[in-house]
Amino acid sequence: MPKSDPAGDRLAGMVVNKPTRMQVPRITEPEAARPPQTTPPVEQPSTPVTPKIPYWAPTLAWLQDHGFTHPSWGGWLQLPREFDAILAMERKAVAQVVLEIMRQTLGWVDPDGDVDQHGHPKRVEWAHIGYDHFTAVCGGSPSQARDGLKIALEKRYIERQRIKGHKGGGFEYRIRWNSPKPPSTE
Repeated sequence: MPKSDPAGDRLAGMVVNKPTRMQVPRITEPEAARPPQTTPPVEQPSTPVTPKIPYWAPTLAWLQDHGFTHPSWGGWLQLPREFDAILAMERKAVAQVVLEIMRQTLGWVDPDGDVDQHGHPKRVEWAHIGYDHFTAVCGGSPSQARDGLKIALEKRYIERQRIKGHKGGGFEYRIRWNSPKPPSTE
């Protein structure tokens, strides 16, 4: 039985590439192990972190299990047809901000119980909506809420006014409506 030569066995497992004019011969070892990657140790938090539940998670879970609420049960909103253009062409944060202002205004009947010239209950015109609420609506991202509000105001989809006498400031928002045509006198 022939003796085993460890050095010869190692050489037999090596591959030598033939040199070309532009290439220097390279030897590769098929079983060469990569050095271990060094990563800094991850510090464990001193207190256990509880995962945040996103604002919309319970609603989305309910929707997936049960479907949309039927209009006969309330809690629904009739949208202006132009809102489709915002959904199609604007950033998600802009659509979320505009939709939330519609919900807080069009979605609520005026608490005074007044009716319009057609006998329909008046809707709330202006809604006091805090920045934290917009942040929650925008998936918990303050930068998305800020950008959505900024763009919606710049493009004049919404209007904002400062609340007078409100401690710490604050704003009310509404949808910017086109001016209705004056009634014809013919």
